[in-house]
Amino acid sequence: TTKTFYPDYDTESGSTYAYTVRAVSNGHFSDYVRDGVVITRLAAPKLVSAVSSREGITVNFEQVNGATRYNIYRKQPGKTWQMIGKITDLKSSAYLDKSAVKGVTYTYTVRAVYGSEMSSYYSGISCKDLY
Repeated sequence: TTKTFYPDYDTESGSTYAYTVRAVSNGHFSDYVRDGVVITRLAAPKLVSAVSSREGITVNFEQVNGATRYNIYRKQPGKTWQMIGKITDLKSSAYLDKSAVKGVTYTYTVRAVYGSEMSSYYSGISCKDLY
């Protein structure tokens, strides 16, 4: 093959995998890094609630082992997902959307992040801004 990548579609969230590469030519095998590269596939944060208040809409979620940051996304009916914030304080599992507009229903989701790795996400949790 001439490819220099291998997409591994058979992985599970929350599991750790080690990868290494070995070249083969005419029955001869190259050396390889025995420990390989270790990657932990982050689980998607479970959405708990979205609640409207005078301050905005608060999205609550369950934290994920291994995450160093959470990206918060919002969508309005008929529009695409947009990242609206980041949580780097790992003691927090809530995000306050202060830019919500009264009368508009928003759908939110959260992705866990570690380095360049990002979790998948749930389809979302919706809330109408009442204030």
